[in-house]
Amino acid sequence: MSTRRPIGKRLRRLLEREADGTQEAPASPPERPGKDDRQRRLGELRAEIERISALKGRRGSGVEPVEPEDWARGDEPWSEPPASLPGELVRTEHGEAWIRDKHYESGMIHGTALISNGLALTAGSASLLALDDSMSSFEMSGATFLDIETTGLSMGTGTVAFLVGLGWYEGNDFHVRQLFVDRLENEPAVLHALLECVRERPHLVTFNGKTFDVPVLRARLALNRLSARLERAGHLDLLHVARRLYKKRIGDCSLDSCERSVLGFNREGDIPGEMIPEIFVEYLRTGRPGQMHDVFHHNLLDVVSMAALAGRMADLLERREPHEDLDDLVSLARVRLRHGDDEDAEQIFTQASSSTSSEHRIESGLELAIMARRRGEHEVQRRLLETILEDDPDHAGAHLMLAKLYEHGLRLLDKALEHAHLAEEEEGYEASTHRIERLERRIEKRNALGIVQGPPPGDDPGREVRTRTAGRPPPGRRPRRG
Repeated sequence: MSTRRPIGKRLRRLLEREADGTQEAPASPPERPGKDDRQRRLGELRAEIERISALKGRRGSGVEPVEPEDWARGDEPWSEPPASLPGELVRTEHGEAWIRDKHYESGMIHGTALISNGLALTAGSASLLALDDSMSSFEMSGATFLDIETTGLSMGTGTVAFLVGLGWYEGNDFHVRQLFVDRLENEPAVLHALLECVRERPHLVTFNGKTFDVPVLRARLALNRLSARLERAGHLDLLHVARRLYKKRIGDCSLDSCERSVLGFNREGDIPGEMIPEIFVEYLRTGRPGQMHDVFHHNLLDVVSMAALAGRMADLLERREPHEDLDDLVSLARVRLRHGDDEDAEQIFTQASSSTSSEHRIESGLELAIMARRRGEHEVQRRLLETILEDDPDHAGAHLMLAKLYEHGLRLLDKALEHAHLAEEEEGYEASTHRIERLERRIEKRNALGIVQGPPPGDDPGREVRTRTAGRPPPGRRPRRG
């Protein structure tokens, strides 16, 4: 295809514009700013730098806080934390730290629980609840309760623990100290204050601290070049304990759920946790207190609730509550069983097995049957499982245990096959089919060999007796020659 035609068209179009006088003049380059404009802009920048430098020089010079009307204008940064925040700015050898202290005297109640009852959580109790024998040196009088508020839920290096709540017992009283990072440059002073408290009371008590609080603080300590091991004397995470003791009854074991269902405490007007990072960022940006007071209160309740919850757990362990929930007791028995306290666990299961609730009777009966199986008490196990089937004839778990007991313990294959047919729901189709086919083969082989199932006089009622048919040897075996 020739290229002359389009070029010709373009030339004709240009000639027509020139003849009409409508040809556009080439665009002129933008006008460069004059010398006066540059000098004016430089003067503005120098004035801004001098103003910011003067404000920085006012730090620590006893300058009064910026008044609210100045915050409302928003035309200059703030210099001091507003007086409406709880606590005070304290100068330390490591810098400035905003500290708030609150004291709870002995006898004060949080919900329906005594705060001072947390002292009843002994070393043995902590070791049992944590399922950790290394907690055998735990002392509540030397423990620090820890809870933090952060700029996010990520545990990366960008997450700052801007509010650290600490609690400890002083005699029978409970004391809470909150360390606030009012400016990011004051974070080292807050971390040093935290380490000082933990050094004095090295046992750590948290709620989900193993997963969140301690890893976040460990990262902040590393970024500030501070080397310290927060968990050097042991760490009791109450979230794991709450799941072991209360999950059966309350399901969700968040601190808020434990407060309502275990402590009888309802937070009214509390700020949602997901709003806290945004509130702190807004505080840093504007200097206005905003809802920071609510954040302090939220953190304070977290620390106090942990102390009260530890006391309620100690009450359950020592069986001091007059109206204990059977769900909690059964859960406690399981914890004791995992810890190796079989005698105490069996006592609780026996109590629950005589409950008016069929659910508790069945659940406790299964646990007692398992304990009897471990001791080799086949007849005791059989009676317990048969009792469960009286409550629930279709209980697949009990049928499965009986199938195993009759096959391997009492050696009554017909009874084992009978229960195996009813255990498929518990065991699964493939495993159940395999068990049934195996039992059928064994029964067929037994019948072919002429083995009669049944207890001989004075012998174990579960043993099979092999008898020979008179006048002929068992099938598959040649008679001996004389």
